[in-house]
Amino acid sequence: MTRIQRIITKQKETTLHIAAAANQEKFVRNLLRTMIYDNPCENLTAVNEIGNTALTYAAATGNVNIAMAMLDINSDLPNLHSGVKPLYMAASLGHRKMVQLLYSKTKEVVREWEEDEQDDLFITCVEGDLYGVALEMLEVNPNIATATNKDGETVLQLLARNPSAFVGETQPCELF
Repeated sequence: MTRIQRIITKQKETTLHIAAAANQEKFVRNLLRTMIYDNPCENLTAVNEIGNTALTYAAATGNVNIAMAMLDINSDLPNLHSGVKPLYMAASLGHRKMVQLLYSKTKEVVREWEEDEQDDLFITCVEGDLYGVALEMLEVNPNIATATNKDGETVLQLLARNPSAFVGETQPCELF
């Protein structure tokens, strides 16, 4: 790692981890520029103690510009299998644009995730009103329609409790 991009916390977070977590877009861009000369892919794939990359931290902030800057250097970042997946992090925090970006970069890999991981992401998207990605996932894998959350509720049950999920006019009920 470059002198500026190094481990700086007890949790083995790098300068890039902290800058992304602090949502410091300009600093991240400057840091990435300096990293270009010193093995940028290795620097971007550095993981902290629990296996998270700086992209996971960017996903947590929802800053799409930071994520795009990282992805411009290493487009495989969202597909690393360690720690919390950036896509799941963004979905769990309801960052719609970040979820759309990361899903567009990972949809082929998501199809290969374990069934329970796909189910968790699908449920998380529905619970977070991220219906576009949830629908894309359902079109690819209809089996996730039966996924349940930690309380044993299906997606249909979740949607039934959320009338705002259904766009359109209500039809009048005619009894006779």
